[in-house]
Amino acid sequence: MTYEEIKKNEAINTYIRQADASLVALGYTEHSFAHVTHVAQSVKYILETLNYDPHTVQLGQIASYLHDIGNLVNRADHSQSGAVMAFQILNELGFAAQDIATVVTAIGNHDEGNGVPVSAVAAALILALADLVVLGVSVGRTLLCVLLLYTAYERGPVAGASAGLGLGLTADLCAGTGSGIFTAGLGLAGLMAGSRTGRRRSSAALAFLL
Repeated sequence: MTYEEIKKNEAINTYIRQADASLVALGYTEHSFAHVTHVAQSVKYILETLNYDPHTVQLGQIASYLHDIGNLVNRADHSQSGAVMAFQILNELGFAAQDIATVVTAIGNHDEGNGVPVSAVAAALILALADLVVLGVSVGRTLLCVLLLYTAYERGPVAGASAGLGLGLTADLCAGTGSGIFTAGLGLAGLMAGSRTGRRRSSAALAFLL
């Protein structure tokens, strides 16, 4: 089942609408379809920029679309309740166990209070929710570096350099530096992290960060 098919599932859309209604009653801003589809588009962009395969991109979009359904239960710990709900939904729809695990893990780790980038999809979801306007501050740069390190370590120097250049250019544009410092720095970092020596040195860091 694809992301587009998930978007047409009436039960899922009912949960999203009701979760948003609950948040509106609590005084929160819109968390309905405009929010989740925007996040899904951002996650798609991030993962495609990093050259992840189309299936991973689809799972990232599905995780994005479902990430806030836990607000149906309660705003508190909504990432955890949302992960449990997503597991049940995807299991009933016949998703493969590995795909369910990928989506549920990302949803369960997206909350700004305790979320951790434990996978590429989780990292992309956290970064998308942070919004690109924060890329010029330490939190955004840290998330970029974690995602870059993960990609370079998994895919080698060429993919690492490509990812670094793409993310660096995005950071430069959003930060308005005009100097290309992020593009050059992250491109070089991706190349080095993806090298054989860099992969050995980064393995311990990845074990800790991811």
